[in-house]
Amino acid sequence: MSKQDFVLDVDNKLFSLVGKNCDFVWWKNLMADKDLYFDVRKHNKINVYHNGGSLMSLSMNAKEELVSEISIKYVLFQKKLSKDSRIHFTFTENDSPSFGDSIELLPLPIKDFSSDVLNLYKERLREYNLDESEKGIQAKYVTDSLKSYGVDPIDGSKGLFIDSEFAYEVDKDNEGRVDLVWLQPIDVSKGHYKLFFVELKRCTDSRLKKSSKKVGDKGYKEDIVKQLEKYKNSVTMYENELIEFYKKLMVIKNKLGIFDFEVKKLDLELKPILLIGDCTEEWLNDKAVSLHDWVKSEGCAYGGVYQNFNEYNFNVPKNDVDVCCSLF
Repeated sequence: MSKQDFVLDVDNKLFSLVGKNCDFVWWKNLMADKDLYFDVRKHNKINVYHNGGSLMSLSMNAKEELVSEISIKYVLFQKKLSKDSRIHFTFTENDSPSFGDSIELLPLPIKDFSSDVLNLYKERLREYNLDESEKGIQAKYVTDSLKSYGVDPIDGSKGLFIDSEFAYEVDKDNEGRVDLVWLQPIDVSKGHYKLFFVELKRCTDSRLKKSSKKVGDKGYKEDIVKQLEKYKNSVTMYENELIEFYKKLMVIKNKLGIFDFEVKKLDLELKPILLIGDCTEEWLNDKAVSLHDWVKSEGCAYGGVYQNFNEYNFNVPKNDVDVCCSLF
């Protein structure tokens, strides 16, 4: 991590422009769709996600104008294209080839993200981020924790995921990411909360396929444990910066009308939680206990949560020896 990973200004014009009193029809349509979620990014950006794919990244340019971008792979065109589609050339008067006004290259009108257009974009995002993918599972944990409140805006009375894919600099050529960030109430009446970083894995991850049940299996030590240790070390080094960053993030999400509660005191757990989000009964019986025992023996994680695909009722382990096998 570096100081640049924590640049965030709660007074940036963007957060007022699309705040809780925003009159933009397109923004209201996005905010009304509970299958979408909104993450505040460093350098004053807002990313809008569905199923782990970014529908748009909003920011203000140097001229204080609202700008946005989307990956070309998610763009919808007026004529549905596939990887086998062909785009036709036309020829000008001097026989020079041109794409001309080919309908295949005309983007589908966004129409303020009306429900019909938004549903098409959500379908497109799911094509690249399947429900059973790590991104898809990650997204379900976020949206289900938000939907579980049943109130809008959210009042902070129970734990929830407040961020995903927190990106940080490992070195000048590499970037690391924290999958999920959980906010746990300690004393709601006093605005006291605690942050937990969560590392999400699928049970089909190649690093979890060791057949041995022996505690100390090198496959776990060299991969999963090493990653968790890096998280712990980075969080320890930048504990104060992370706390201040997430205090600001919470202020901004209140401004946006997503949350409606104040964080007056914020603690940070230095050890991450390991979450396996698509467990099978076979994997739980064969791998979960050995993995958990080894991670615990290394002291690199706060605890482990092991849940089946389609079960997203995440809770912080009661202590570091909890194994949450809520299905079987």
